[in-house]
Amino acid sequence: MNALNYGETNTQWNRHFWLYAALIFTGGVLLRLYLGTQFRGYVGDQALFVDWMSAVHQYGVRESYLYGKDQNYPPLFIFILGLYRWILDGFGVTASAGHLSMKILPITFDLLSMAVLIPTFKQLSSGARLVLLSVLAFNPGLLVDSAMWGQIDILHSTLMVLSTVLLLNSPLLAGVLFSVALLAKFQAIVIAPVIGMVLLRQLYYRQVRGMLLFVAGFMLAILPVLLYFAANGTLGTMLTNAYGSAVHMYPQLSMNAMNIWYYLLGDPETSDAAVWFGLMTYKMFGLLLLVIAVIGASAYLLLIKKIRISSLLIAGAAVNLAFFMLPTEIHERYSIPALLFFVLIPFFERKWMYAAIAFSLTTSINIALIMNKGSGGRSFNLHSSGLSNEWMYDIGISIAVIHIVVLLWVGYAMTREILSGRKKRS
Repeated sequence: MNALNYGETNTQWNRHFWLYAALIFTGGVLLRLYLGTQFRGYVGDQALFVDWMSAVHQYGVRESYLYGKDQNYPPLFIFILGLYRWILDGFGVTASAGHLSMKILPITFDLLSMAVLIPTFKQLSSGARLVLLSVLAFNPGLLVDSAMWGQIDILHSTLMVLSTVLLLNSPLLAGVLFSVALLAKFQAIVIAPVIGMVLLRQLYYRQVRGMLLFVAGFMLAILPVLLYFAANGTLGTMLTNAYGSAVHMYPQLSMNAMNIWYYLLGDPETSDAAVWFGLMTYKMFGLLLLVIAVIGASAYLLLIKKIRISSLLIAGAAVNLAFFMLPTEIHERYSIPALLFFVLIPFFERKWMYAAIAFSLTTSINIALIMNKGSGGRSFNLHSSGLSNEWMYDIGISIAVIHIVVLLWVGYAMTREILSGRKKRS
């Protein structure tokens, strides 16, 4: 049996399940609170969030794009920051970068992700759901990103997962969630090829209803936001700041992502506008590789016999990992959506467990090592443990190589599934 199974398959949540779930959940909360107090995290990011909270408080969500300092996140995140500022004011608390007051927000979204994902996969047994809850509560990559660094990448990552796995049975809700994901962070666009291929496949089989419901859900969520900004003439500014600025902001090979550009194909600080071997720029070559990977993931969804939950998770992990590994200008935290997809797959396809474990560890190390650099207020100091720059360089190279191995294994696993299905049909 491919899927992980632990005991009974009845989806009813009994008293023992709730007791164990509460203990696991509480452990996840306490660990995050401890880490949040022990590490200041990336103070540069947190300081910007404090500034954006003040801008929303002073000018409102729409005008904050006119007056906020370097405000380049989509409106849902900006609204959340404004709401968080309002809540803190109610308790008489002032948010401060590098302190727990700015960690509570990402910790909260970590917990919300657990609370939403566990009932979403109700087809799993109670035991499997408890294991999944444990994975989400104690995954080192998720812990480093939220409780230690102070980011909420889990928000758009969870929305990406939900919009994908709900696509088959709840296309209207999937459309709404994909729209909300884009309103949380532009990186959510990475999952669009997976959604698009599923909808095209449904259209091929003349299953038009699902596509129409998805589009309706998408427009239902995004149109009010667009009209809200258009009403006072700030729509163009919002789109430019929140989405347009995501391109060309850091024109170098890698922004600390330990991928193919992390000293393997070049110095990560090299400009990606430089021409590679006289053929094309580094940036164009990276985008070409990404396109090839997306085509491969799309072919997987089109050629497999039947699309299941596991198929959607695998395709989602593939495109998100390709986005992290292949283009230039990628940040270390862009691995979080891929990580979330990865840790879910083994509950349906057990052979993916080792890839999920490996990527969880490498993701946490990648983010932790970058926090060690010291710039931008990063304060996670591995040098105090005796790690030299040479050691950190060697570790980074090793992590990049492991990431390449995982990427190649994903391609192999998808190809093998396609060929196995064709062999059975013949």
